[in-house]
Amino acid sequence: MRIGNPLLAFPARLVLPIVLSLLAVIALGILYWVQMGVLEREVEHAERLRLAERLTLEQTRLESQSEHGTPLQIRRLVSSLALHRGLSHAWLVDANGQIRASLSRSELGQPMLAHLPLLAPETRLAVAKALARRTPQASIQRLEAEQALLGVVAVGPSDTLIVRVDLAQPLASRLEASRLDFIAGAAAWLAFALLAGLITHLLWFRRAALLTRTAATLATGDLSARTRLQGADELANVGAALDAMAERLEAQHLQLHRLGTIIDHSPVIAISWANAPGWPATFVSSNIRRWGYKPEDFTAGTLHYSTLIHADDLPRITDDVASHFAHGPDAYTQNYRLRMANGQWIHIEDHTWLTRDANGEVVRIQGMLLDVSARAALAEALHDNEQRLRLALAAANQGLYDLDLRTGQAQVSPEYATMMGYDPATFVETNAAWRARLHPDDAERVFRTFEDYVAGRLPEYRVEFRQRTRDGRWKWILSLGRIEQWSADGTPLRLLGTHTDIDAIKAAEAALREANASLEARVAERTAELQALNQSLESFVYSVSHDLKAPLRGVEGYSRLLEEDYAARLDDEGRLFITNIRSGVTRMGELIDDLLEYSRMERRSLSLGTLDPAELVRQLLAARRDEFDTKGIHVHTAMPALEVIADPNGLGMALRNLLENAVKFSRNAPEPRIDIGARSEDGMAVIWVRDNGIGFDMKYHDRIFEIFQRLHRVEDYPGTGIGLALVRKAMQRMNGRAWADSSPGAGATFYLALPLAPTPTSAEA
Repeated sequence: MRIGNPLLAFPARLVLPIVLSLLAVIALGILYWVQMGVLEREVEHAERLRLAERLTLEQTRLESQSEHGTPLQIRRLVSSLALHRGLSHAWLVDANGQIRASLSRSELGQPMLAHLPLLAPETRLAVAKALARRTPQASIQRLEAEQALLGVVAVGPSDTLIVRVDLAQPLASRLEASRLDFIAGAAAWLAFALLAGLITHLLWFRRAALLTRTAATLATGDLSARTRLQGADELANVGAALDAMAERLEAQHLQLHRLGTIIDHSPVIAISWANAPGWPATFVSSNIRRWGYKPEDFTAGTLHYSTLIHADDLPRITDDVASHFAHGPDAYTQNYRLRMANGQWIHIEDHTWLTRDANGEVVRIQGMLLDVSARAALAEALHDNEQRLRLALAAANQGLYDLDLRTGQAQVSPEYATMMGYDPATFVETNAAWRARLHPDDAERVFRTFEDYVAGRLPEYRVEFRQRTRDGRWKWILSLGRIEQWSADGTPLRLLGTHTDIDAIKAAEAALREANASLEARVAERTAELQALNQSLESFVYSVSHDLKAPLRGVEGYSRLLEEDYAARLDDEGRLFITNIRSGVTRMGELIDDLLEYSRMERRSLSLGTLDPAELVRQLLAARRDEFDTKGIHVHTAMPALEVIADPNGLGMALRNLLENAVKFSRNAPEPRIDIGARSEDGMAVIWVRDNGIGFDMKYHDRIFEIFQRLHRVEDYPGTGIGLALVRKAMQRMNGRAWADSSPGAGATFYLALPLAPTPTSAEA
């Protein structure tokens, strides 16, 4: 790591004042250290001079006292040295190393060597050396560790004066005297540092902060920010450059915004891929959302573009891209299917261009994606339509032609050529060749029709003719055409039309003519057979009504005579036999009558018309009113005003049979009841007859409408089993229908459905 890096981690507006303050402190410290050295040297020099003078003076005085004075006076002279500033020790040592005089009385008479251990180490060593070397001249030594001076001088022939002077006190006095000067200097240095910091802040850092804020604002995307710095210094130049850059960026951003807005509202999606496996996208325009994706899905690496391409298209696209990467060209178009977020496949038209470096390597892939699903669907539909048209033309044996009326050249479909037996790849059609292939018997008529249509004398061109095929056969053709282009003066230029192979139709027409002739003969023959059958049926009906009923009447007459004339001669069993015979004759007569009625229903002509079923029901009920009163049957009707298309006799017969059934099967009910009603439903009138009789199981529903089918014994409920068959037959002949709904013990409901008569409004419509 570089030395300057840690400082760059802090703002310069903070670092510079600190650095200036540190420099001021360091400078003051250096100044203080230098001043201390100077003061110390000055004090030491002054003290050396003073001490040298003192030692010389004291040497003289002590030598004088040594010759004339007493020991007491010598001690007083040495003791008086304590009055001098800074002098902390003074010893007068004789030749034997005994202390003759000292500042302390306790040291008198003691050996100096014994007193040395009590002194500081540096002082002890210096004193020992001084005792070893007596010099007549004053000698002064600095004690560095103790910040003191040690002075030594010989006194007389045998004594030595040793003096120790402390430098701290004179040094402190000098420092005290120079402190105000030092403080004034330090204040001046600090004031200079503060002033330099203030000037720097005003002229540099505040403006630099403005540059920083503006750059930060621009970085957030707000390109309207400007520094607007005044001046000609470097920061003003930087600010002007930054403002100019911001203006360019704002203009570019506005242009990009407009382009982005256009892209976002356009069907085209802009995209950029990295040249990496899977083609990860580095940029996608925001309108990718219309396909269900977000741009971040691609740029964050969540989706790789290749995974969205249809598996059937991916190998082709991969090979194509590899070819363009290797050989170019660098701009190309691809079409493939792409999966949207909802799983739906769309067709994409991809316009891609490549950017290469100096070595020719692809460094950027950019593209524009367009959803062409509608176009693909249209193309597919067009292809399908073309295929269907060709299939239809082939199925219809039909070909297309486009004739240039000026040159006589024609463009024809493959079916046209195939129809005539030619190879579509080599066949060339012209008006002259077409005329040459016409049948001689048709040529004049066809030429005239063609010329009349082109000249405008015919409203349409439609003509049938025979034309020779390649193998020499004659084929019937139906030609239809229409002029589709005219010149400025109204001259026809192009005729478009179809040739249809109608050989099969012509053959079918001939066969139909033969079949019609044969059919007329067969119809006449069949009509004669039907007339004979109708005559036979009438004869059969006459035989049933006359030949069968004649002997039946004889049996009935003779049985009645037998009952009247011989009943007294017969026993109970004989009379029972006669009763059974008469009952059988009566039932046989009823069967014959109903059978005749059923056969007449098939042959009887209908008289369909508009009638009111409510009126018909009122007539039927009025005719049976006495029977209902006698049997205690309550009849309820709910017949709205409806008009139906029906035969009065047929509908009357059907309703009469249903009423008889209702009376017959409800006779054992505690309170017999018959309901008759109607409603309109889906253009039909539905009439129902409901009773509260014994009912029936619905599994026999279809059986009860068949002839001679019964669900109960004759002894319990008399009848021939033909009534409901007559009802169904009558309804079928009137374009209606009949059905029933019932359950055992819950009565039965029979329904009749007939077409409603049209109202006047609907009839007019």
